[in-house]
Amino acid sequence: MAKENTCIYCKETQAKKFKGVEHVIPQSFGKFANQTPTLLCVCDSCNAFFMKELDQVFARDTVEGITRYKKGLYSRESRRQTRLTITIPKTDEMAAAGGVVTWVDGQTGNLMPPPLQVHFRSVDTNEYVPVFKNELHGLDWKKRGYSDKSIKIFSNSRDEYEEAIRLLDAVGIKYVHKSDIPIPRSGVSSDGTLSIEVSGTIDHVVKRAICKILFNFACKYLGVDEVLKPAWDKARNYIRFNSEPLKARMTNRPFWGQERPNWRLDDDSYNLRIENSERGVIGALQMLNLSTYEIILVEGYKVEEEVAMRFTPGMRPFRAKKMTHQDYARMMKQQGTG
Repeated sequence: MAKENTCIYCKETQAKKFKGVEHVIPQSFGKFANQTPTLLCVCDSCNAFFMKELDQVFARDTVEGITRYKKGLYSRESRRQTRLTITIPKTDEMAAAGGVVTWVDGQTGNLMPPPLQVHFRSVDTNEYVPVFKNELHGLDWKKRGYSDKSIKIFSNSRDEYEEAIRLLDAVGIKYVHKSDIPIPRSGVSSDGTLSIEVSGTIDHVVKRAICKILFNFACKYLGVDEVLKPAWDKARNYIRFNSEPLKARMTNRPFWGQERPNWRLDDDSYNLRIENSERGVIGALQMLNLSTYEIILVEGYKVEEEVAMRFTPGMRPFRAKKMTHQDYARMMKQQGTG
């Protein structure tokens, strides 16, 4: 059986189970002219699993997923984020509305009206904690350490407001209305935008999605035979079956080496790199100029060829390399700043 008919993840070899293609970078993040990198060596079962369990999460519920909306790369569905917390910052301008949890519409990239939420003051921290409609049913607010004083209700309609009152009453809280708290629809900046704070956790689902992109990248540019070697089994099994995790870290160091913040490459691209190190084969991924993820794909091993590429939606990918001090000095001289 030819190697190209062997799934690089589950080792499936039946040719009839390879009808689709796997994109090295999920389609949600764009296409790259007529050179969008794809693979034919991922079986349909693994392809479907990745799309549902990993790719959609990475494209919709990560900082990278939210950031792509700025580039006009939208989702097909308008779905509230569940793995990210998107809040209106606690500033003097936002006053009592600071801390309201909202969400971003994946079809338009617009900030949406916040869902119904009740903010309780924590007895221990004196900070407000948002509680949503589904949590209000049977809420044991005393056990959670919430005060029944100074409660704030954020709703989008009178019906929602009255529903919150009924739910509070059902758990023994007699809410006393003092004043309306408007939910901001626009910000205080000169261009009318509203700043938001986005936070989330990089769990194993997100980490595996990142590993898959790097594994696909290695397969595409180093070859199927390379990633089918037993040395890559730990990575393949973690990505597909959530087995023993790979060692990883995040860094804000420049991706390409010696570049400085004042001339770092634009934030509209995805940078990928496979390189050898003392620890083994390192995969590095930076999307939209955000933090770089570095993952040890194979420990105690080296590849014959290192590869680094830059992908910009709408443009052909091109090979690149990490910059040395000499490269940096040469470029500074060309720019007239060295």
